[in-house]
Amino acid sequence: MCKSLSTIKILFISSRADIGGGPLQMFDIIANIDRGKFTPFAALPDEEPFYGRIGAAGVKTLPIKKRAVSIFDFYELAKFVYSNNIDIVHSHGKGAGVYSRLLKLFCPRVKIVHTFHGFHYDNMPVAKIWMHKSTEKLLSGFTDRFVNVSEGEQLQYMLAGLLDFRKTVIIKNHVPLESLKLMESFIKQSKFSASNDDGIIRFCAAARFDPVKQMPFLVESFVKALNRIDLQGKIKLLLIGGGEEFETCRGLADKMNAGSAIEFLG
Repeated sequence: MCKSLSTIKILFISSRADIGGGPLQMFDIIANIDRGKFTPFAALPDEEPFYGRIGAAGVKTLPIKKRAVSIFDFYELAKFVYSNNIDIVHSHGKGAGVYSRLLKLFCPRVKIVHTFHGFHYDNMPVAKIWMHKSTEKLLSGFTDRFVNVSEGEQLQYMLAGLLDFRKTVIIKNHVPLESLKLMESFIKQSKFSASNDDGIIRFCAAARFDPVKQMPFLVESFVKALNRIDLQGKIKLLLIGGGEEFETCRGLADKMNAGSAIEFLG
């Protein structure tokens, strides 16, 4: 039996639980959902910060492998859906989307909602692009609702033939007001504040250092602009975040003699 008789039970799936837009959006939904109408569940890797935060919010969780599709995890997910009478599965990101749509085969009455969180086909080899797009086209037939985070993302998927416009909705990313107030307070207290009286204009980028974000390109472009128009000592780039390309970016900055013009804050 897949249908709940009380609150609507939603299983949220993400193949990441570290700092990132997808896990953060999923956490925001879970933290603010009306518990009188919905009961949230979550399947995500056992890593910080969001696995712990979601569990601390009183949500029943199922640990799965990070950024990997596992037959064992799929079996556990299918059992989880049945044993908890899940009504809706909402997946965030590509890997989670494989699980959610295949679950439809085993529990057809469950509604599947999938949020893409970016168009990630630009830097793949041609054969890999074909394989991934073919898989997504197949899975789209098992999707009840697509969610895009912007008009641009929606257009990319439509032009690639990877979603049905009649089943898609745009829900833009946002930063909660409380978070903005905390950020404002931090900036005012920080020594990196742009209000320093040293005449230096500071640019700041907060991102995950993985290939999709192209952070090495940002570092290289900033240093080239710095040298080309003689802005040494006049501008500075502050980089906040971590990830697999963090050390690559730091090494690139050293190689290009960026000096103190780029600060890696972690």
